[in-house]
Amino acid sequence: MLRVAVVVLLVLPFGAADSNWRIDDLTGQELGNGSETVFVVNLSVKDESSPGLNGQALRPVNLTNEFIRYKYNATDDRSDLRNLYSSYWFSREAPKLSTGSFTEYEAVGESTIVDSEQEANTTTEYSIGGLTPVITTNTSKPVKPGQQTTFKSFVLNSTDNNQTGDEAQVKLNLTDFKTGRERGPFEMNYVSDEELFVVKTVEVFDRFNTSYYLEVFAEDPSTEKFGESSAIVSTPPELSGQLESLNAERCSSDTFPSLCQPGSRLEPLLSVENGEVNNVMLRC
Repeated sequence: MLRVAVVVLLVLPFGAADSNWRIDDLTGQELGNGSETVFVVNLSVKDESSPGLNGQALRPVNLTNEFIRYKYNATDDRSDLRNLYSSYWFSREAPKLSTGSFTEYEAVGESTIVDSEQEANTTTEYSIGGLTPVITTNTSKPVKPGQQTTFKSFVLNSTDNNQTGDEAQVKLNLTDFKTGRERGPFEMNYVSDEELFVVKTVEVFDRFNTSYYLEVFAEDPSTEKFGESSAIVSTPPELSGQLESLNAERCSSDTFPSLCQPGSRLEPLLSVENGEVNNVMLRC
């Protein structure tokens, strides 16, 4: 379901076309009017004369003295893109019909792989429809890898800002840019009691410490209106740790007692890395 945007390379002074870096926009092309949208680009090496080098990912660890930024529409305001993971960078905007329909990206800097030499520039144009999907599920909270998850959304008609009913057709898609895998599209069914479109048992990809691209696309065939919202769904780091000591009453005096009397009190000291722990279960 991932819709690849139309990308136009700008012809600018200073030989932008000769940059050793390439920006590929992965954002959906048909956006909602005022919808929360995550713009995602991939930054990589561009060197068609060297197949082994061409397309290599440019990650934060590879980069120095760089800027990777974007400009929404014809304003002079430029903002930095944030790293999503690996060589993927993102920003958040709520594009509207009244404010325009294109975004410019630019990147330049030094790299342990190859310097950009010249500034890489890309402009993406997109369509903005008359529907505004609003994702109501809290996507800021990390989701356990492989977890069955329910997603919910409602859809606004931008003409009167009222919610649509079941006349809208709504689908959800989950994409792992790193592997190219997709989950979906899933049909989101309208639940009249909640006035929401709902899809259950969407299985999140099974990798820890990774971010995935969530798209909700709505269309109304009778009016030919459409719109898309997007968000980031993340999984937490994998926990690791070890038992440092085990304080115990009425047990042998070892650091880790091997023999305890019935009714003994045990107080384990556990060190945990890469995350926070709310509960620990000790099994004897």
